[in-house]
Amino acid sequence: MTEIEKLLAVQEIRNLKARYFECLDRKDWAGYKGVFTPDAVMDARETFHAADPLTGEVRIYGKPELLATMDASGWLTTGAQAIADNAAALLSSVCTVHRGFVPRITLDSWNVASGVWGMEDMLRFPSGSPIEEIHGFGHYHETYARIDGRWLIRATRLTRLRIDVR
Repeated sequence: MTEIEKLLAVQEIRNLKARYFECLDRKDWAGYKGVFTPDAVMDARETFHAADPLTGEVRIYGKPELLATMDASGWLTTGAQAIADNAAALLSSVCTVHRGFVPRITLDSWNVASGVWGMEDMLRFPSGSPIEEIHGFGHYHETYARIDGRWLIRATRLTRLRIDVR
């Protein structure tokens, strides 16, 4: 793989993640499904956990008790359709804004890559919901596969460094 081919692959993966965020926030579930491999895995089991990576100190601020009843332990989803269906069920009525930045992308081969993205998200829940807003910070840890000339997300795992909840 030439240096130019590597740069182009990294840019294609950046564009892929941009589509991920745009489709998620616009509630374009068909487009969202389209950023994943058919057998993709999404691990969101740590969605409501945030801790200092060195000390382990919990970093949930505001009203952490609102997250105490949220059980994400089963949020390990396999398959592009299941991932899209799960996102639609959980987020269709929630106003979301997701941002990814400073990606560190590694090309493992011509058709396989991995990456870590800094992330920030804001979720505003409908009026009358127990939770009004979640503002989170953390990382997406991902692997990618090039299938039929297109880069797709094969696996994604969300970890949090901080959550503000009210």
